[in-house]
Amino acid sequence: MRPKSLVCAIFVIVLVGCSHNQHAQRATLVTDGEELRTVKVLSGSTVEVQLLGWESTGYSWYRKESAGEKTVVRFLGESYLASENGIYTGGETSVFSFVATKPGEVMLAFEYRHPNQKTPKRKFETKIVVERTD
Repeated sequence: MRPKSLVCAIFVIVLVGCSHNQHAQRATLVTDGEELRTVKVLSGSTVEVQLLGWESTGYSWYRKESAGEKTVVRFLGESYLASENGIYTGGETSVFSFVATKPGEVMLAFEYRHPNQKTPKRKFETKIVVERTD
């Protein structure tokens, strides 16, 4: 099976599986072009923050744990997206995944820096507002 066909098949399976759960929420996506965006989601929803970086420079995105973060959202983990065309360009997208756990507000903060430096080259913040599901 070709890679694109496999991805499409997995997407359909996930979509059909989620359609059976009336409270299932699609992941809300925030990208690095949307800094300081306020995102409203329902409790139980997934939020993904995607930030482009250039690993060949030695710089990476780091998550800064925000005040109150653990009470409003739960950090699920970090992953990476490769180039869509399969050609390595040195750039990669860091994906930080969270699940909204409790109504409230939290500012998610990230820094783009070299591991040996304390001062970030770039910062990114987005506000997450979690609303109750009824």
